[in-house]
Amino acid sequence: MTGGLDQLRMLAMGLHAYLFANYAFSPFRPPPVLVYQMGMVASSTVCATLKASGLRNSVLHLHFLSKDLPNHIETHKRAGINNIPYHLMLSKAVREILLRSEDRLCKVITLVRDPIAFVVSDIFQNPKFAKENIARADGTISVEKVNDYLRRKLSEPDAIGYPECWFDRELKRVFGIDVFAQPFPKNLGFEVYKGKRVEVLLLRVEDLSSKGAEAMSRFLGIRRPIDLKQCNVRNNSNDSRQYESLLNTFSIDESLCRAIYSCRLVKHFYSEEMIDLFVSRWTKAHA
Repeated sequence: MTGGLDQLRMLAMGLHAYLFANYAFSPFRPPPVLVYQMGMVASSTVCATLKASGLRNSVLHLHFLSKDLPNHIETHKRAGINNIPYHLMLSKAVREILLRSEDRLCKVITLVRDPIAFVVSDIFQNPKFAKENIARADGTISVEKVNDYLRRKLSEPDAIGYPECWFDRELKRVFGIDVFAQPFPKNLGFEVYKGKRVEVLLLRVEDLSSKGAEAMSRFLGIRRPIDLKQCNVRNNSNDSRQYESLLNTFSIDESLCRAIYSCRLVKHFYSEEMIDLFVSRWTKAHA
């Protein structure tokens, strides 16, 4: 009985995603705003802020639109997640629209984040994707196991492969926007890119609280001030104690830390001063 209800629920979610995507891209409505970015980069906060702003444009929360989308769906199934998340269903519907209707315009808001902070947050958000068991006997996340796991993971050559390649695999493939083709204004913390049928606002997560609201208002032409709505903050989640404990105890060698921060992603979006602060956070601060 439970399996039948789950199947019906999945069918209903799929239908909703299809109808919502087609409504959002209707030629009779203003271009939709796609909050389209890698996971663990404050996208829920951006979505909540836009929805509370009174914006007429539909707001769609997505992580994948490229031809890799079926692989991400299969990854969930291999991890034992048979009920596919709604955002993947919505991604599938939006991808179909973009492929069949090249004249449909949209706006994109995307974000970038310190990749080590991303990896640390991701393990708490998606523990089922870890390559080894990081839970205690009672099912809760073990800080000790996560500490050991993260040190091993960050030592691997592809430790930050997902955030490092996301902009090329997704934004560049889907919309032809190459964010690495021009210098990023590191002193500003955000930039706007224009393509044939899309405008993209790229924000650094680290500047979201101080500059995000103003940048989004300008980008979307919202004349009145908007308030940033903090949403899905890790410190307010069920595993907040474990997460806070990890942040207070986790550290890696400085040489490894600087090797990670020598990647193209970090060098392009962050100043040397910001990189030094990141290194201090993950080495001396907790050593």
